[in-house]
Amino acid sequence: MPTQLPTIKHDSYRLKINWFSPIPPAPTGIADYTARLMKDLSEFVEVTIWTEQEVYEPEITRYVVVRTYDFSCFPWSELHEADLNIYNIGNNADFHTNIWQVSQQFPGLVVLHDAKLHHLFGAIYRDKWNEPKIYIQLMSYYYGEIGKKLAESFWNGQISTEWMSENFPLTELAIAGSLGVIVHNPEVEHNLQQKSQIPVHYLPLCYNFTYLPGSVAPRTLEPPYKLITFGHLSLNRRIDQVLKALQTLPQRQDFHWDIYGTVWDKKYLQKQICTLGLQNQVSVHGFVPNNVLHEALSQAHLAINLRYPSMGEASLSQLWIWYHALPSLVTDISWYHYLPSDTVAKVRLECEVQDIQTYLQNFHANPDAFTEMGLRGKALLEKQHLPSAYAKQLVPIISTTMTLSYRLSSNPIVRNYFAKKVGEEFPEISENLWLDSACIGITQSIRFITS
Repeated sequence: MPTQLPTIKHDSYRLKINWFSPIPPAPTGIADYTARLMKDLSEFVEVTIWTEQEVYEPEITRYVVVRTYDFSCFPWSELHEADLNIYNIGNNADFHTNIWQVSQQFPGLVVLHDAKLHHLFGAIYRDKWNEPKIYIQLMSYYYGEIGKKLAESFWNGQISTEWMSENFPLTELAIAGSLGVIVHNPEVEHNLQQKSQIPVHYLPLCYNFTYLPGSVAPRTLEPPYKLITFGHLSLNRRIDQVLKALQTLPQRQDFHWDIYGTVWDKKYLQKQICTLGLQNQVSVHGFVPNNVLHEALSQAHLAINLRYPSMGEASLSQLWIWYHALPSLVTDISWYHYLPSDTVAKVRLECEVQDIQTYLQNFHANPDAFTEMGLRGKALLEKQHLPSAYAKQLVPIISTTMTLSYRLSSNPIVRNYFAKKVGEEFPEISENLWLDSACIGITQSIRFITS
């Protein structure tokens, strides 16, 4: 059953949006992003969150209506009751498979949390649906003969998902048919504008930290200096490289590295720590609640937030780091490359271990300089990444996207164009029932024509 909001006091009509996203306690940064944005966004528009979760934190219902849905029997007609649908899409197939499917059936505005989405579609077509023919034909459709050949190799386990994401991201499939896209990385905005006819909007990623407790003891700046890494830790988080840097660091006895979050292979990590003789320098804690992570970050001295390859995402972890006025090491690529150099320490890929060691030695020699870096990061967070600013910038994007939607549905030239396209495409579709996006194109055309 949907939750009910208190009676709205505004007399004038307010825009109504459907917002598709995981929400807490789902263990994903996108759920946290949604939860922390809703209070500010609800000041401007009426929001209904659609989620597949039967269990969610009740706090969010103070600001929005929450609807739980089952994709197999989705109430499509109810989506017409809102002015616009907004779909949050990331790389985790457990959370975003059906959000993507709804977005393809009912066009709206896509919030793209990852710019390289082969993890999502590889998991959908190979792990969830076991549809090799459709997957390979999609890769051929977007990337030609080379895409087809490499798709076959990926399907057979000869190529990693990470390599495919870096070189064949399938971003086009995630936004196919959408009315607009929001990204949190200016580089991604530029790249998509070059490749796509869809309007692309850049907004700095936001997060609201006011819910965190304020009474945490201040950190003391003395050894052993506490390093910290947290989040969903896959191979791209450069854990092995940091371990290698610590192993041969002359001052390693003065550092302790705490690792929080889900690890891609905990047994492998523990074995590596023992093999390198770092049992006294590294602790693996696993996933912890936000309040525990908050306290750990409040006591840490330096965060390690490396990642390669990057999925093109803006880092919610980095916002957490800045909130705690922590200096941090980041990989000098993608979103991180564009961060002001006085707010983070940038590690070059071509000399990764060397740079990590150099920064740790510099920290050991002059920790106060790194403290200043953390303070500048917090100032940047408060200037650019607050949800109040994000919500204010999002509202005109919603209005612009709505205008585009109405033009498409009412313009007779557009209607005639789509009717013609249906006639052209249907014989091909009936002959080759392979490409979901083609079938989706037919569905969208009919929606535009009949709305």
